[in-house]
Amino acid sequence: MRARAPLRSTVKDRPVFQKIVYSQCWEDPVVAADGLELGPDDDLLCLTSAGCNVMALSLRRPKSIVALDFSAAQNALLELKLAALRSLSWGEYVAFLGARPSSKRLARYRNRVRPELRDEVRDYFDAHPRVLARGVIHTGRFQRYLRTFRTAILPLIHGRATVEEMMSIEDPDQRARYYQESWENRRWRSLFTVFFGRAVMARLGRDPVFFQYVDQKNIGAEFLGRARWALLETDPRANHFLQYAMLGRYPDLERGPIYLRESNFEALRSSTERIRIAQGDLEGFLGTLAPGALSKLYLSDLFEWVSADHHEEMLRAIAAVTRPGGRFVYWNLLVPRSRPDSLAELIDVHPERSRELHDRDLAFVYGSFHVESVRGGEA
Repeated sequence: MRARAPLRSTVKDRPVFQKIVYSQCWEDPVVAADGLELGPDDDLLCLTSAGCNVMALSLRRPKSIVALDFSAAQNALLELKLAALRSLSWGEYVAFLGARPSSKRLARYRNRVRPELRDEVRDYFDAHPRVLARGVIHTGRFQRYLRTFRTAILPLIHGRATVEEMMSIEDPDQRARYYQESWENRRWRSLFTVFFGRAVMARLGRDPVFFQYVDQKNIGAEFLGRARWALLETDPRANHFLQYAMLGRYPDLERGPIYLRESNFEALRSSTERIRIAQGDLEGFLGTLAPGALSKLYLSDLFEWVSADHHEEMLRAIAAVTRPGGRFVYWNLLVPRSRPDSLAELIDVHPERSRELHDRDLAFVYGSFHVESVRGGEA
């Protein structure tokens, strides 16, 4: 019998991944940690992405954390954030990253952050001083796309005062009335739908490869519905994903991303010491692990990019190296992926828990959230 060819990523060599695609994560780490039931006995594999959720999950103090990405740029971003965390005070740290104003980012990079980096990461950021000067959390491809929405599209719909008011109303009933009377209009619906449609998002925000398996015709309308849910069903003052999309900033960092909160700063300095950064695709990395090497996996929206058959093979590979009862979580953006029936004897699904967590997920862009576990243990 011919040996099966090694499973490999089908997208990692796309040119888009040579630069930073995401400079901040767009998944809710609290939902992820709760779905994983992450704790001190766990060996966690976490897709790096922008690195901030790797840092947030470290606060649950798993025994070990591997941050994995096939993009050298995304891994370099995580290393930069960790170096800033360890070499700067909290005020300097959030200002250096871009969460607060600063004119000293390049000086702090040269004098205090750069010496903490490996040579290849220094080389990357030495070649991109404008990324550092702007504040690195604003410079991902997707973050630039959102900036275009805020600066070129949203002003055609609403004045700044209207946006600020929408984002400041605490009472749900009052917010619903304001949305109906002052926010929701033809320009909002039409311009939002076009800007967050397939053509514009593929050109400016993501890449055509992200849409290879998307069957939905009008994805702009789908995202419009998800944005409406976030504006009406979550408190905008406490939803930092919504704040960044609409305002481009975090008015109150204690309600901002977990890795930027002053109350977490010292704990992060110690908890992130256990993070090991690895470069490669998930498919190849899993092939290097022994059975039982992992107990938890954070997989972002990875399966969005692969075929149904590839997804099934990846789940088999995950099950082969994950301890019985071990959990993994992932999101669906536009491509419906979940454990196929063919793997029912190998992997359990937890639909009620998944729906419960998705219902309180502040990262409103995703269509579904999945908690699954390897059979043979407590799940």
